[in-house]
Amino acid sequence: MLLLLLLLIFVVGIGYAVLSQNLKIEGEVNYGSMKWNVGFTTAADNGGTVEATPTVSTDKKSITVSCDLGTSTESETCIVKATISNDSSYTIGLDAAPTISFDNTYISSVTATWVTDGSTVGVGNTITAGATKEVQIKITTKQLTKDMLPSSALSVPVTVSMDWIQK
Repeated sequence: MLLLLLLLIFVVGIGYAVLSQNLKIEGEVNYGSMKWNVGFTTAADNGGTVEATPTVSTDKKSITVSCDLGTSTESETCIVKATISNDSSYTIGLDAAPTISFDNTYISSVTATWVTDGSTVGVGNTITAGATKEVQIKITTKQLTKDMLPSSALSVPVTVSMDWIQK
């Protein structure tokens, strides 16, 4: 009887451990009729005072926005609108806050907000299976001194990456 009780506790413990895990897959995966295909799909300049040239990575996990600095010493903005597509069979959620990398010599701030409601992109945000969401990335340059101005056109890159998990 004791052996049966220990075996039952062991099986329930393993079952709980397996069911409480999150699935994290990158790229495109098909398993039977289930599919995982999540990430940035499109991006375009969305205004601002200087031009932005966005590029989506081949694995769709990140987007790099290059801001073309002008000759003004005033603070400038690049704004990009990007689409994140959840072409998978699952609702997905952000595993962590977006990773944003940039050279702070010229950039003062980068924000990522949802186009629908203007809220900040963050941990726990979800996208249902088969849906898309638009995110706006706003890059603000520092107010530059004459010494910091580039002698020719300068394109400053900012990379935003998002890790999605199955919810």
